[in-house]
Amino acid sequence: KEIAEGKHDLRSAINDLQAIAEGKSRITINDVVTGLRDRKESIFNLLSLIFRGEDMEDVFKASYNLDETPEALIHWIDENLPRQFSEDALARGMSYLSKSDRFLGMVKRRQNYRFWRYASFLMICGVIQAISGAIDHDRRFVRYQPPSYFRKISQTRGKRRLMIELGLKIAKATKTDEEYGRLRLIPLLREIFRDMDRAAAITAEFELTQDEVSLILGEKGKKRAKEIVKLAASIREERKMEEEEGVMEGAGVITTSSDRVEAQSERSERGGGQKTLFEFG
Repeated sequence: KEIAEGKHDLRSAINDLQAIAEGKSRITINDVVTGLRDRKESIFNLLSLIFRGEDMEDVFKASYNLDETPEALIHWIDENLPRQFSEDALARGMSYLSKSDRFLGMVKRRQNYRFWRYASFLMICGVIQAISGAIDHDRRFVRYQPPSYFRKISQTRGKRRLMIELGLKIAKATKTDEEYGRLRLIPLLREIFRDMDRAAAITAEFELTQDEVSLILGEKGKKRAKEIVKLAASIREERKMEEEEGVMEGAGVITTSSDRVEAQSERSERGGGQKTLFEFG
């Protein structure tokens, strides 16, 4: 788990685990932490070489031993370049990172990993060239930080999982596919949910949870989501009582009109008389 969370890449995580376990009959969490610490130090060393403006060829060769993909390395440089340089040097460095990112995009689109070499050259040698005139001016101690991009990905993982689950639930209820439910119907529901009664009816019909309703409403809809779910629970309770009443009537338990009126009155008191999903125009 420690390796996987730090790597963001299954293949690299497996390689790390194999390297840590080599020559050992068993491994502990301390072995894993030590292995991860070594990996991070190598990244910090490479950043230091880049930002000190060391020989391009030497730094580029040193990157071969870095156990990170260019997709990860560019985030490390992007995160820490502004911490070390400013103004013209920063602008030139970011320009090279932008060019490097284009090649990374080509890797994804074409599935051709030969472009990694060009991307790596631009993000390493290009940045060294860009900052060459500002190194003496901006030479100062900087504590390099892990990419905030990785933290954001980790923080939003739960939200993305919930979004997929919500899309699947909506797709099942509307007989569409998950992508259509997630991309097309959730934005539509956000508009429909401006009406409390409709929102409660749909929530009851789709059996949505409070977290799912909050996701539909957006960041500021948590309080409203709680109210909608409460109304939806009343609707479900009313439907349950209607079903029970139908069973009782079919079994001959409710035989007179007064019995039916009494049952309806009790249902109204408990359920609040909410409309169903199909009664909204």
